[in-house]
Amino acid sequence: MSHDMKCTVPRERQSPPAPRVRQPPPEPRIRKPPPEPKRTHILLPPQPRQRQPPPQPKRETIIPPSQPRQRQQPPQPRERQLPPQPKH
Repeated sequence: MSHDMKCTVPRERQSPPAPRVRQPPPEPRIRKPPPEPKRTHILLPPQPRQRQPPPQPKRETIIPPSQPRQRQQPPQPRERQLPPQPKH
């Protein structure tokens, strides 16, 4: 009888422990979120300093020039490729 119990015990322990061990890890992940709220409180004070209007207009001016520059680049190479073809 003792031999039969040993054979069944190890087999059962090998399969159930795996899934049971994977479930506990998720718990620590839920505990990590709490530190996030603390960080948001620290970022809230610096936000008022970033409310300055200059930072916003600077980003808007960088966006318009970048778009027209990209549009001008493609047309230039196309025009250059067309003239060489008729010359040959």
